[in-house]
Amino acid sequence: MFLHTKLENRKKPIKIAFIGCGKFVSMFLAQYNHLVKIQIDSIVDLNIDQAKKNCSNSGLDKTKISKINLTYCSFV
Repeated sequence: MFLHTKLENRKKPIKIAFIGCGKFVSMFLAQYNHLVKIQIDSIVDLNIDQAKKNCSNSGLDKTKISKINLTYCSFV
């Protein structure tokens, strides 16, 4: 709705986290490079290597991926 306008007026980024980095998150990640003032803080997943691959396959460069806190979680 008015998210774009709200983000324009915001000084600090909105930090988000994902639980699991599968198909659904890949759709968001594909658009992430075009989003302003939204920052991926953390991704929690069973398979960290696959989560990194999904980030890379979705268009995130290594610099952006390295800034994400990727955490293993056995109950995802």
